[in-house]
Amino acid sequence: MALVCLALLIVAPLGAAEGPPPCEPPAGYVPPPVEVRIVGLLPDQLVRVGTTHQLEAEALNEDGVEWGDSFDWYVDGVHSASGPIFTWTVDSHKGEARVTLVVSSGDDAVWVHRDVTVGTASEGPPEWLGPLVRALPLVAVILWLALVQRQMARRRAPPGGSR
Repeated sequence: MALVCLALLIVAPLGAAEGPPPCEPPAGYVPPPVEVRIVGLLPDQLVRVGTTHQLEAEALNEDGVEWGDSFDWYVDGVHSASGPIFTWTVDSHKGEARVTLVVSSGDDAVWVHRDVTVGTASEGPPEWLGPLVRALPLVAVILWLALVQRQMARRRAPPGGSR
């Protein structure tokens, strides 16, 4: 049994299909004239841990024709998905994260990176805003009552006013 497993480990890579491209371009890389965008994620966007984002690849050549045979997605250098649409659930640590899209067609490839900030959702307003938020309804009621009192005083005043 051990010999069979060893033989499979030796023979399998010979017939295996080529894996995804690396998440960084090689040295001396010259990009083809293609515009590649990641739709659904802005540069330096704040994403929360546990949220899900639907990301879509758009690749157009200089004539405006869709380009690319293969789409590979990486999160922090780890291959996460293949295909033009990637559903990313943020499960990484707080801090910085990098989403990379590699679009390939034949021997050409284009790399696009999006650096985002990963954080957690706050449960309420910041501590310094707490007293203001609690006082806001009271201030609104006082202003409303003052407005009502002013309107009532205007209705009771005799025409032409008293001087």
